[in-house]
Amino acid sequence: MIDLDALIQPLRTPGVILTATILCWVTGIGFAVLLAAVTAVSRDFFEKVINGDAERARAFGPPSVFTRYGPIYPSRMRYLKTRAYLQIADADLRDQGRLAHRLLVAHAVVFVTLLLCLLGRMALTH
Repeated sequence: MIDLDALIQPLRTPGVILTATILCWVTGIGFAVLLAAVTAVSRDFFEKVINGDAERARAFGPPSVFTRYGPIYPSRMRYLKTRAYLQIADADLRDQGRLAHRLLVAHAVVFVTLLLCLLGRMALTH
């Protein structure tokens, strides 16, 4: 059986711990910035897609009260993940949908990176 504590022990220097702390802070700030960008871009995009259409408003509306979700509604996330925005005739709106999708993917990647950074720092300090 591998002793993980013995493997991590040489890395427990003040410089490595400081680097891990700075990496966690930078990743956390990036996560917050991307969260704000995803929220703003997707809100603007879906306002333009819905554009007063009652049927689309119901389709992209909020989920039930007890549903948990990330930065955007699950129905809107499904729309972006299936890349349905590529079928929109308006090129500017299609590009905005592509941007919202890319920001959502980047947000997910930074979230996982933040979790890994925090776990790594916790392993170094405990």
